[in-house]
Amino acid sequence: MLINLTEIKRDEKLKGNGLFVIKDIEKGEVILDWSDGVLYKAKSPYYLPGDLVDHAIQVSENEWVDHIFARNANHSCNPNTSVNDFTKFIALKDIKKGEEIFWDYAMTEDSDWVMPIDCLCGENDCRIRISSFSALDVGKQELYKKEKICSQWLLNKYVFKN
Repeated sequence: MLINLTEIKRDEKLKGNGLFVIKDIEKGEVILDWSDGVLYKAKSPYYLPGDLVDHAIQVSENEWVDHIFARNANHSCNPNTSVNDFTKFIALKDIKKGEEIFWDYAMTEDSDWVMPIDCLCGENDCRIRISSFSALDVGKQELYKKEKICSQWLLNKYVFKN
């Protein structure tokens, strides 16, 4: 782990674990890097072993990374972090010590995966169904591409394609 400014603890709202920052984080700061995770190759996340289908982070068309942070970071339709490059969480806004970090799972995912439960974020713009980048409405896709707040592999696929 190159950078780790988070701790795992219980998220009382969701009755499960979450990632919480251990110091104030400024917008644009790298919060964590999961480049030391275990890489899996599969034609779909449904071919990944065990519970990885709902916990691994997609890093290319047919590759996913399993990491303790992927297993504990919760989704929000209005996230306070995004993915930069292939394996880094960065702050989309200032985040205060003790706040939970959330990311939009569609910022990395573009497969046939769909979360088996509805979204619990409670945001006004909640889309209820958590799935892939290609399932986002066009406005959200364009925002993520323009702001470059999705995985580099998705930018390569949708923005920088030949």
